[in-house]
Amino acid sequence: MRYQIVALDQNGWGGFDIEVANVADCIEAMAVRGYEFNRLEDRGYLRSELIGQPVFAGLLGPMYNGEGCVRYENQAAYNAMSN
Repeated sequence: MRYQIVALDQNGWGGFDIEVANVADCIEAMAVRGYEFNRLEDRGYLRSELIGQPVFAGLLGPMYNGEGCVRYENQAAYNAMSN
């Protein structure tokens, strides 16, 4: 599974991709980067691909980003791309 993180801060655009085998590996990889795991997504009205994906403090998501890819954005990136 591929996880894409997109961020915008005072230094401009940034982010990274994580390629991992499972959700537990994603949570561990995000913790190393300073993102705190909150819970697993359980809102039943979302796409089935998003159910069971991790939710992190300070990031919006999980969002569907195509087959096999889950995306997260910080609020600034979301705001910039939504205008």
